[in-house]
Amino acid sequence: MIGIIALLAAAAAPTSGGTIYLNCTTTQPQAGPVQWQLALNETQGTVDVKSTANNGAGDGRVRASFSINTVSFLGFTLSRVDLTMSRQVSFGGMDLGIETGKCEVAKSPTRAF
Repeated sequence: MIGIIALLAAAAAPTSGGTIYLNCTTTQPQAGPVQWQLALNETQGTVDVKSTANNGAGDGRVRASFSINTVSFLGFTLSRVDLTMSRQVSFGGMDLGIETGKCEVAKSPTRAF
């Protein structure tokens, strides 16, 4: 009986597994808009990043911290509530301002295999 109750409780609980895809646009101080494609995987604690910044030099998989309301990666804080993202930008110890942006949920990519 206890096993059945545990099984039913597990089935009713929401899951956060799987990959979530986002398309985002941020505005960098002094530089203009940047396009981001993100694939967030909470189970693995990672975000796959592709962006137009620096000719894609920072693209790849990075570690991320997932909390109830935010995801943090590459200095960004991404809101899980309203899909805004921001980070402090500095260069050579000089504060350049805050990079801010907005994301939207994207469809999962279609794959051939």
